[in-house]
Parts: sequence; C-alpha cells; structure tokens
Amino acid sequence: MLDPLFIPLSDGTRLAARIWLPTIDSPVPAILEPLPYRRNDGTFIIDQPRYTWWAEHGFAGVRVDIRGSGDSDGLITDEYLRQEQDDTIEVLAWLADQPWCTGRVAMMGFSWGGFAGLQVAARRPPQLTCVVTVNSVVRRYTDDCHYTGGCVNAYDLLSWADTMYAWNARPPDPAIVGDRWREMWMARLNAGPPMIETWLSHQLEDDYWRHGSVCFDYDAITVPVLAVGGWADPYRNAVLDLVDNLPGLASGIVGPWAHGYPHATGPGPQIDFLGACAAFFDQHLLGRAPAEPFPRLRTYIQEFDPPEPPAAPRRTGRWVSAGRSDGDYRVEISGGLVSTNQLLGASAGAWCPYGETNSSGEQRQDDAMAWCIESDPLIEPVEILGFPMVRLRVEVDQPDAFIAVRLCDVAPDGSSVLVTRGILNLTHRHGHDRLTPLPMGEAFDVEFRLDAAGHRFRPGHRVRVAMSTTYWPWIWPSPTPVTMIVLAGEVTLPMVAADSTPADLGEPDAGTAADIEFLDAGGDPNRPDFLLGRLMIRDLGLISHDEGSNTYTLDEGDPLSARVRIIRRSAVARDGWSTIVEADAEMTCSATSFRVESHLAAWHDDVEVFRRIDVTVVPRATGRW
Repeated sequence: MLDPLFIPLSDGTRLAARIWLPTIDSPVPAILEPLPYRRNDGTFIIDQPRYTWWAEHGFAGVRVDIRGSGDSDGLITDEYLRQEQDDTIEVLAWLADQPWCTGRVAMMGFSWGGFAGLQVAARRPPQLTCVVTVNSVVRRYTDDCHYTGGCVNAYDLLSWADTMYAWNARPPDPAIVGDRWREMWMARLNAGPPMIETWLSHQLEDDYWRHGSVCFDYDAITVPVLAVGGWADPYRNAVLDLVDNLPGLASGIVGPWAHGYPHATGPGPQIDFLGACAAFFDQHLLGRAPAEPFPRLRTYIQEFDPPEPPAAPRRTGRWVSAGRSDGDYRVEISGGLVSTNQLLGASAGAWCPYGETNSSGEQRQDDAMAWCIESDPLIEPVEILGFPMVRLRVEVDQPDAFIAVRLCDVAPDGSSVLVTRGILNLTHRHGHDRLTPLPMGEAFDVEFRLDAAGHRFRPGHRVRVAMSTTYWPWIWPSPTPVTMIVLAGEVTLPMVAADSTPADLGEPDAGTAADIEFLDAGGDPNRPDFLLGRLMIRDLGLISHDEGSNTYTLDEGDPLSARVRIIRRSAVARDGWSTIVEADAEMTCSATSFRVESHLAAWHDDVEVFRRIDVTVVPRATGRW
C-alpha cells in the first residue's frame, strides 16, 4: 500500500491518495475513485475491504481525496465543479504514466463517485477505459437530492447541505500534512457560505444543473459503463436511462438495495458485486474475452412483503435477465376530488435510506388521506419493469400546486406497500426550465413518469394508485392548501418481457474488513451515511465520531409553518490532537421566500477556535404571477 501519496497537479495543488498494489512485478490496470469523503476518517472502513480485494485480484486500487477534502490542498465550494473534473483528468494521466500501471484506468464509485465517473467519461480522457457507476444520476435537477419533480426536496436538501458543511470543515491530519494543517483548516472553515445558498438560487433547471448531467449528451460517453442501482435507493433511475441511451455500451444491474454497494447493503439478497466488477474489468482493462456476454439488464423483480415491522432483511423476489415488453398494464382514472391533509407523507420513509430493510413501510395511513383508484383483485399476476407513466386532465384552485402519485401493492388483508412514486410541480408541466402559470378553474393536461420499478403483483392483490397534493416531509408544501379536480387519466405500467430468463449474481464477497472498534453501541461499518457514531480505526490510529439529527415539523392546515432543523457533529482525533466541527441549520419558508440560518463552530483540543453564522434568504419560484 502506498500511503500517504500526493499526486501533483499542473497548478501546484497536491491531492492526497492511497494506492493498494498487487504483489506482482508486471504493470497492472488501475481502478480510480475520487471522493470528497476523506480517505482516512471518512471512508477507510469501506475502502479497505474493496481495495484489498482488487489488489488480490490483480488490479491497483486508487482512492483520492478531491481538491479541498481530507489531506488534499485547496477548497471545496460546491458539488461536481468543472475544476473537479479537470483535476480527475490530470490524475488519470498521472496514473497511466506510473511504472506500475499498464496505462489503462477505470473509474468506479457510488453516489458522488458514481456521478464523477459518468461526468469524466463525457470529457473523453484517453486513459479512461471503462466506468462502474453505482447509485448515480444522469440528470442532476430531477434525480438528485435537491429538487424532486420541480419541488424543493424538504427531506434531504438541507440535510445534505448541512452534512457537507460539516464534512468540508473537518481539518487535514497533521500526521500527514504537518504543521500547515491549522492554516489549511482555517481556510476551509472560512471557505464560503453553505452550498444550500447556491442550490436554492437555482430553482429551475438552468445551466447550473445541466452541467454534469450527462443525459443532455449521451453521445459524449464512448467507454463501456456498468450501471448499478437499488429499488430502495432514490438514484435507481440512472440504470435504466443509461441502458436505454447507451446501446452497446451500458449494461445494468438493479437489486433490492438501499444506498450503498450491493455486496454490503440491505435489504438482501446481496450479490457478488466485486466479482461482477472483476468480470467487467477483465474484459475492458485486461482484454480478456468474457465467458458469456454481459446481459443488457439484470434485475431483481420484487414481490409483496408484509410491511409491518420487523421488516424482513431480504426482499421476496427473483433475479432475471430482463427486457421490457411493448405491452402495458393500464389503470384507468375517472373523476375525483383531491384535497389532502398537510401531514400526508408520514409513511414516505427516508428520501435516501442507508441499509434499511423497508424504509417506506405500511402505506394505509397515507392512502386513507389520499385520493385512490385501484384495480379489482388480479386474476393473473402483473409483472412490471420500467417507468410507469401518469397522464391526467386536472383543475386546481391555487397558482402553486404539485401532485404526488404513489403506486402501491394492496394485499387481500388491506396491507399496502409502496412500489414506486413520482411528483410533479404543476407549474413545470411544460419543462423544468420554466414556470408555466396554472389556469385556475380551467382544465389542463399533465404527463410525467414515476420512478423506475421492478415488481410482481400477485393474483388476488390489487394495484392501487394514490394521489395527493401534499407529501411532507419529502416535498416543501405549496404556500396555500390546494384542491385538485381530476377529470380523467390513466397510469400505464410497463410489463416485463415474456422472454426474460433467470439470472444468478452469486453470493457476496465483501473482502477483509478493516481493523476498527466501535466505541458506541450500534455502530455499523456498512452505513455510509456519515453518522457512524464513535469508532477507533486501528489501522490508522484515528478516532472518528459522527452524529446528528434531522427534525421536520409542520402544523396541519398551515403549510407556512413547515420547518426543517439539521444538526451534524463531527470529531476526529489521534494521540495528543483532537478537533470537533458542529454544523447546525434551520430552514423555513414564507409564501414568497426561503430562509436558512446556518451555524458553524469548531474546537481544537476542547478550545473553541471558530464560529460563524450565515443567513440565506432566496425568493421562492412561484406561479403567483
């Protein structure tokens, strides 16, 4: 293992890296993962098993702290900047030029790392040979954690902004960078306002969001892509989008998982993900012909599981190599009135769950407050795979309104489980790049897709479509309660192709775990959600401590009472040195503007060394013209 290692960039910046090398004399291909999540006290416990596994199987694993993170020079001021891509392209060239490297490099990663692989691939650096992207998106505005269907994502927008505020404010390690650690830390603490100020300043899909969204030019990607996602993860749409739009280049795997790597994330069944990646890398990095071609799409078709806790750690279903047929199952929608309680959404679950077995849970409480249409009990099973489409003709009584549509599987005993859902800000019905006023009291048409799903409805079950004009705390509520009249419509569910065949993705091999000790009860090394508790990383001599809370409040009947409070507290220490960073943010909204108050404080050896307050007020994009 090469650590610490600093990769020099052309502007004098040095990026900290850790490299796992095989114990062989000949050059090998490299697998690169650049992240802002700190390769030491951040991701070491999930990196060490994977990259040791790669080294044991003849690949060099390279984990880089991007500019401004971990022990690297510079500052982070936002996500997915052009500078980050430029840096990664330089890193690829540096790796390819090393004597231990064959010159062929892959990128892989989940979430931020998955985004990065696609974004850099679209820049076509010659050293990049292939990409494995897990839990990523192809369209940042619609599918990332900031906006959902053109609505402000109340559940995760502030949560992620505050998490990154605390994460970016953590110091470099003096054992790695030496005495300049304090100067680097102060620069990070003073780097600028929280990212949420920028995110709220772009409430429409403008050039800010188009940057880094590869869907606007799929042809720019010319290397093979293995796209992986989970039905319990909010980023699953990218798998089908990539498979559909990169014919001959992309293959996909979608399982039952939440946010994380599918050999170590629930719910089960987990798979031999590292083995699947190794087969992909054998072909594209080593030039070995595969035993059989990679299927275009392998997916887990889920079935109904009882939603009452304790939820099963393994979803019922089966693996198939699947195509999507031209046929659809249709739910016809007749007229109805949709006027929903402000508190509808209590059964929504986490927007981005980490390893949870059934985040959304029983839907009957929300169904009872929604307007529902459902089928008769099914005579034959209905198996769907793809993006359900919603087409409606509606009227509304307010200039700002959205519609939330949930597709549920209802058992004979009345239990209701979520299959998928979708949301549309109705002022975005002609595109997320503009506001189109609503013709109050007049009928208009809307069409949008729900998130991708793979599901089998059993005979005797019902297909339920539930509609609401509220969905708290997933979505920031409309400023005034909305009544909607649904005049007509339909939901079409794409069917699984009849020629789909069984698939076997093997049993998980997680590699050799890092030497860590959880110092608090309930710690879990496979939860990459930055709230792991207090732990000792014995391999590095570091103690890391991450904790926090999310609070969502709303008074029924008063959408302007909505309030989100996020607290993140991060600490890192080694013998004779300790630091703490605390970020605390609160978000509210009037009929005309969002307001966020963010606090950041830091301590060195229990002495407060920094404190700042930022207040962000941003006009609300509204249909009240």
